[in-house]
Amino acid sequence: MISTSEVFSRIAVARSTGTEANRAVRADLAEALKERGFTVQEQEFPAGPDSLDAVQRAGVLLAIGALVALALPRIPALADLTAIFTLLLVAGLGAYLAYAANRDPRKVATGVNLIGRKGSGLPAAWLMAHYDSKSQRLSMAGRIVALGFAAIGAAGLLAFSATPTPMASLLALPAIAGGALLARCRTGNESSGALDNATAVVAVLEILDQAPGARLGVVFTDAEEWGLLGARFLAKSRPDLFGGRPVINLDGLDDRGQTILLAHRPGPLTSRLRDKLKARVRRRLPVLVDGMAMAPVAGLRPDRPYAAGRSGPPHAHRGPVGRDRRGLGAVRHRSLTRPAGPDTFLQRMHQLPRAVGAFLLPSEGP
Repeated sequence: MISTSEVFSRIAVARSTGTEANRAVRADLAEALKERGFTVQEQEFPAGPDSLDAVQRAGVLLAIGALVALALPRIPALADLTAIFTLLLVAGLGAYLAYAANRDPRKVATGVNLIGRKGSGLPAAWLMAHYDSKSQRLSMAGRIVALGFAAIGAAGLLAFSATPTPMASLLALPAIAGGALLARCRTGNESSGALDNATAVVAVLEILDQAPGARLGVVFTDAEEWGLLGARFLAKSRPDLFGGRPVINLDGLDDRGQTILLAHRPGPLTSRLRDKLKARVRRRLPVLVDGMAMAPVAGLRPDRPYAAGRSGPPHAHRGPVGRDRRGLGAVRHRSLTRPAGPDTFLQRMHQLPRAVGAFLLPSEGP
């Protein structure tokens, strides 16, 4: 059987959706699951970075539009158009981003989810991690700052349009800064994605090895980095695979710091995992992960009430929640350092897979 250390070395390469490296990583992961007794199904879906491209375009338009709005009051013939121009700019960009986020993506590439199961019945719980990677000029923190500037700047533009004075023009400066930063958010395929998300993929395999008797299913999703496309397609097209079972989403693991459970809502399963992992529980963080897309199809198993859970994003789940449902947080382990190497990383991180694996053994599992 291929070791998890060897799997880590193979998959920690630039592997954006649709690339040859992505296909090679998928083949390695399928083989690793088969060696552990899983039947592996590949689910194809159309994928493209439309939502990310839309944010970049919106940033360009916001920065240019803010400059135009600041210039209009200085032109007597056009000064009266400042308010309507600003309103149309902000409303139009909001509508454009909403449309881009909800429409089906253009097929730039074919994404492929890997679904692993043992036997014919539903697993008691699902483990999930995305296996694709991407590079961007701005870090996650930089993108959050850029979005914050853009949102504040959009509100500032509206305030400026009501009273377009030289002093009020300062309110529009965040829009220019945020838009310029967002315009730099072009995606690429230069990152090995070691922490996002090769480590979590390896952790899933480690959990399977630590708890071979647990009735688990595994999903390795593709195109998460392009807007949770794989998870969204899976939840929409195959809700029957989950049947309300808990889904534990792993993302951003490393070998330093305290484990964080990012919970949709507090519940028994989150509490039990928190105690097992000695983790911190967070309800919201300004990031997007696959657990958000899985919320509608993952939840409580009626016959075992304590095993509540919905998939775990580092962000609140959306959508209605039945009175017997609870939110299960994603397991996320964070630090500022990168792993020193696969062997060192696995040695330092072994507590997480062991704890989750022990939690999911048949005697304790859902």
